[in-house]
Amino acid sequence: MDATLHCAVENSSGGAGEFYVRGQAALTTDPLCVKRPCKAASLQPQARYILFVLTVEFTAFMNQYVDGQPNARRLAGERR
Repeated sequence: MDATLHCAVENSSGGAGEFYVRGQAALTTDPLCVKRPCKAASLQPQARYILFVLTVEFTAFMNQYVDGQPNARRLAGERR
């Protein structure tokens, strides 16, 4: 299925900003795919959570706020 992800980032070395990507998402229940994000999560994933694998096809932009001002970097045309 087509998917779009627009996410705010507040540090963890990502700074204060946001990013936007487009691609394909597929639901997975593969135990090996589920194990990795569960280990990396800062919270305890619940049994009712579902996991999608997102294949990034297009990165539209990244934005980092510097001194309260947006510093957008358009990445149009960079396809993976």
